[in-house]
Amino acid sequence: MRIFYVEDIKHGQKRCIISGSEARHIWKVLRMRAGNKLLLMDQHGNRYKGVIEDIKHSKVYVLIKEKYPPPSSSPVHITICISLIRREPMDFVIQKASELGAEVIQPFYSTRSIVRIAEDKIEQRLRHWKEVAINAAKQCGRATPIQVFAPLFLKELLAQDWEKDSLRLFLWEQEKRNSIKEVLRRAEEKVNKIVGIIGPEGGFTYEETELFKEKGFIPVSMGKRILRAETAAITFVALCQYERGDLGLSDNMKASFPMRP
Repeated sequence: MRIFYVEDIKHGQKRCIISGSEARHIWKVLRMRAGNKLLLMDQHGNRYKGVIEDIKHSKVYVLIKEKYPPPSSSPVHITICISLIRREPMDFVIQKASELGAEVIQPFYSTRSIVRIAEDKIEQRLRHWKEVAINAAKQCGRATPIQVFAPLFLKELLAQDWEKDSLRLFLWEQEKRNSIKEVLRRAEEKVNKIVGIIGPEGGFTYEETELFKEKGFIPVSMGKRILRAETAAITFVALCQYERGDLGLSDNMKASFPMRP
């Protein structure tokens, strides 16, 4: 069954109304009609089986039949702080970080950031990012859409109250000692929050790297290759999930696939 997003379904609610782009997709693109079954997801990760009762005035009226528990989330909470990049690569980061199980994307402006969003365009861009996040969540079956916030200036970013038990990293092409693999493997088992800062195509200034270190961020390298910002962000999430998260088989899943003799 097709899955569609609604903001909130309260406990015991029997009916809901789908509007906006989701409703247009139902009646205009998919040509669904009264009696068709569908799945709903809300912002809390809950899933509901529903049946279309009626479609009128560009709204879809749904009878809620059954509630399902939300899918499980990754055991590691990953926040990506990325120096703002162009629209299409940014959409790509949101999509792929969603699929890989990151929880938060926080864009920011650094000294060498090329892209800037006019103040009167930020709300429009946030709505667009939210729609990208919702579509990615529906596609990959994650519990809730990834959160994407409005861009911050670097000082605002570093002024955030980062949790002391989080593993804070920043990618730096000039780092010669710490590989991301070694740092992730050295981290204590109890660490389940990772924050990664990814810079612009031109990299960070020396002054910026010193500010990161003052705030407890560890410089890490991902090797000799020069990666685009969007590639670095997605690779960062994948490595964190591989080493600390759920990118692989759980012990229960392994048990169902016995090793060959």
